[in-house]
Amino acid sequence: MELNAFWSYADVTEANVPDEELIEKAFIYLDLKEIATLFEIYPKSYLRRVWEEKMVIQGDYLFDLNVMIAICYFGIKQPEKYLKQLEREHVKTITDYA
Repeated sequence: MELNAFWSYADVTEANVPDEELIEKAFIYLDLKEIATLFEIYPKSYLRRVWEEKMVIQGDYLFDLNVMIAICYFGIKQPEKYLKQLEREHVKTITDYA
């Protein structure tokens, strides 16, 4: 809140921001110090799941950021390949329902 990461949201308080939204916005807008705090609050497996479900599926828009997150926070080898695979799986999932 102090760093104004939720500037575009009306009536945002600490109590009404879902954890998934907080995690996504922290990864996108905040610095390494604040991101490190996420790992003190939430389990790494939960952070990874939220990152994969909210950010990785956005493809090229967040690709460079996601490569950095994959390497620095989750120790993923061959992050570009990993990200593209998750993106393909997501696209297949949504096209199978159409």
